[in-house]
Amino acid sequence: MEYWNSYVNFYDTYIDELFKDMKIQIELFLLNKKYSSEVDCLQTIINCSPGLENAKLRNRFSRKEKYLFFDIIIPYTYYMNLTNAARRNCIAQSFLRDMEVLRKYKPKGFVLDEMKNDFKIFFQEKEWLFPEKGDWFE
Repeated sequence: MEYWNSYVNFYDTYIDELFKDMKIQIELFLLNKKYSSEVDCLQTIINCSPGLENAKLRNRFSRKEKYLFFDIIIPYTYYMNLTNAARRNCIAQSFLRDMEVLRKYKPKGFVLDEMKNDFKIFFQEKEWLFPEKGDWFE
């Protein structure tokens, strides 16, 4: 499976710089993964700008183009008050939380719970996800 990512961020978040290496790691991680015969690419856009905290999550499944897409929304004010380690955790937590929107799609044989668990383990191994203590950033 391929991975594509973009950003809609305010200039001072530096999420693109923070996530750049992780994006490469995700691409390598997904290389030999298959969560549905109808999905060849996972696409995300990380959003962290003032005023986007309550934005509606965009999401899409295309059988024709074989991709799943979802937005990742990160609360700007909260994020800006975090250390770099906590920012990585916030991104990973937001990724896992917002991935839930994909549950409404039904690609053939799609195993969202397996994909979500794989990402959870992946983020933990990369030390981007702190031990669970609930939804600490909401």
